[in-house]
Amino acid sequence: MLYLETRGDFANGILFFMQEQMNSLILSVVFLLFLCAFVLGRWAGIKILMDGKSHVLMTILFTILSWGILMGYLFLLNSIVGKGPADWKEPALSMFLVSLIIWGATGWSIKRTRA
Repeated sequence: MLYLETRGDFANGILFFMQEQMNSLILSVVFLLFLCAFVLGRWAGIKILMDGKSHVLMTILFTILSWGILMGYLFLLNSIVGKGPADWKEPALSMFLVSLIIWGATGWSIKRTRA
């Protein structure tokens, strides 16, 4: 992202990049994503390590669960405050892919710990 902003004019690109990072909507979504990963990660660890569930199944389950929480948050934010994306396809897909990457790495790491 920084590379795309600084391609033409480096100084203005840095300023534009910093302004994008100060967006309260993006910061709140990232904070909620990390909070979901922290809270649900404990639950996933218990399911995989103690109950012996498949890490692939838990990855899919917790990806869908955290994606649902994030989309619910964006929907509520959009309906209450009026802040939110105009088009829901791109944020929904990107949040699903980010959640899948986070939970895939988490599930693989927990599986590796068990082995």
